[in-house]
Amino acid sequence: MSRPPHAGPPPSSPQRLGPWAAMVKWWQGLPIGHHSRTILTGATVSIWGLLALRGTRMLLLLLKTRTMTPHDVGTLTLGISFAVFIFVLSSGFPVAILRFGSMLHSGEAADADNRSLEQRTKGIAMRVFLRHVPFSLAILIAGNVAARPLAVGVFASESLVGILRLTLIGVFFSNLTLLSTSLLQSRYKVRYLYAALVGEVLLNLLFVSAALGFPNRLMVFAWGFLFGSVAIFCLSALALRREMPFLFDPAIRPVYGNERIFRFALLSSLASTVTKVRAFVVIYLVGFFLTPTSLALYNVAFRVGTLPNLLPLGINAILAPVAARLFGSGEITSLRRLHLRLAVGSLCLSIIAFAGYLLLGGAVLSMFGAHYVQALRPLLVIAASTIPANTFGSSAVIINMMGRPQVNTMNETLLLLLVGVLTAYLVPKYGVLGAGWAFAISQSLTSGLSFIIVLILYARDARRTENANHVQ
Repeated sequence: MSRPPHAGPPPSSPQRLGPWAAMVKWWQGLPIGHHSRTILTGATVSIWGLLALRGTRMLLLLLKTRTMTPHDVGTLTLGISFAVFIFVLSSGFPVAILRFGSMLHSGEAADADNRSLEQRTKGIAMRVFLRHVPFSLAILIAGNVAARPLAVGVFASESLVGILRLTLIGVFFSNLTLLSTSLLQSRYKVRYLYAALVGEVLLNLLFVSAALGFPNRLMVFAWGFLFGSVAIFCLSALALRREMPFLFDPAIRPVYGNERIFRFALLSSLASTVTKVRAFVVIYLVGFFLTPTSLALYNVAFRVGTLPNLLPLGINAILAPVAARLFGSGEITSLRRLHLRLAVGSLCLSIIAFAGYLLLGGAVLSMFGAHYVQALRPLLVIAASTIPANTFGSSAVIINMMGRPQVNTMNETLLLLLVGVLTAYLVPKYGVLGAGWAFAISQSLTSGLSFIIVLILYARDARRTENANHVQ
């Protein structure tokens, strides 16, 4: 007997889903409970935030290349790179707040009453804030003392002295902002992280646009960097007060746990320092062996070529607190399955992005000026390295959230030696293209080695859990 026309399709007929609905269903199939929706929502917010961040940074870079000479662009790049590098020594403190703040919401800690959670959160925040601020002030003073010897003695640039001192102050306030956004990120409020990052660039753009009439445009961009950093620091403090008012309530006394926060912060800072050294060693050696004009070419190729890295960066922003909670709850199997699915999805998207570079790379570079089109080959080399970097890019974050930052330090140290040798050999011989190859090789090996290490850690934890179950 035939089915009535209003009965609809037979139960066995598969329903065709749109791309977004299919992705949502795929994520909901993850065996990690309510964390699947958190990952999907947080990653979406993060990727949109990163798109806005990269877009505004591209606008700022475009403004630099259109209003300054390649020599001045290279000088400004050196100044900001040094300021960011020297402050990476304190970068472990925001990571510590993120990890231990997130773990307060896992396992038995999550079962505590709200008052107790607030007291413990305040204890972690105060311990980190009271150590981070004087440590960062010491770095700021040391950087200002070293500014002139570095600028004049190493790079033979008198104009670099003022750039260094202004950008050092700007990065100091940016790092304080990261403490606030990391606390909010531990509560899955990742939107504040990208609001702060995008806000810094937008305010920088507004300041520079209003001050382009001044003759010394190099100093205008440095003052714009400082203005954006200070303004966003003030706004992030207001956001923290609104979202977590108990931190500013004197009636709520902090409770200090026995977490090894400072050991973790120190090890995380060491790992981040080596990572930054590996990234900036190429910039420093290009500036040493070649000219600021060549450095400007590499900077544009690097900025454009690493745009696909926004995918793992966006995922990691929400994956970090989720991974800390899953690890704190002992859900290693769920964490492993989540990680592997992220790797497969990132691989597919990265291949598509690289195909876009093959088709449109030259056209994109021409937007910065005819001079920058010659950076196409370094651009393609760097863009190709984002495929393995994006595929395995979440591994280092998971290792950190599992409480093993020393593993990342060892990994990065080995590869730092490799990139130093490669850069010193390739840059004098092949110029900007050699710099692109040095960065690409180091980025690919770093991400691949981190993935192998995290698989070993998964297997070790699985055996440990199995042995514990046998004992019980």
